[in-house]
Amino acid sequence: MIYLNANDIVKILSLREIIDAIEKALLIMSTRQFFMPERFHIAQDNNTLLLMPCFTEKYFGTKLVSVFPDNVEKDKPVIYGNMMLNLADTVFVDTMVAKKESGDLVKPMKEGWIKDDQIVEIADLVAGKIAVDKNKRKTQVFKSVGMGLFDLIVAQALFEKAVKLKIGQKIIT
Repeated sequence: MIYLNANDIVKILSLREIIDAIEKALLIMSTRQFFMPERFHIAQDNNTLLLMPCFTEKYFGTKLVSVFPDNVEKDKPVIYGNMMLNLADTVFVDTMVAKKESGDLVKPMKEGWIKDDQIVEIADLVAGKIAVDKNKRKTQVFKSVGMGLFDLIVAQALFEKAVKLKIGQKIIT
């Protein structure tokens, strides 16, 4: 097991490499070669824990996100996130869910400003399954609610490069 802190992560992957990993995730998404259950919401009082699992052929991981809204008053971060990545062969395994979760889409759809058939997954656009006429002057919007597949593929790139560069703290289990 390798633990990577924020300084390690900045040393390992450039912003360009993270963007490339996100593009890879979108291509995987377009082929549906992954399994990503809906994220779990666990609430206690005003605080929330989100568990966001995702599985690909080679890796699986779970992003743990804690949300503490009252931390604003304490001058602390409201959101903390950790990604746990596992090799699928040694242990075990943005989306249409935005139509249900994102207030930026829910209300406009309810009001009829945006129709269901106007919404497509960006993965299909990246994979070339949907063509966009660049000559037409139409507004195109990308709405991301975040998804475990993005985190999984970026964590995979981070892990593989960390091993190659021998960066990180090995934890004996």
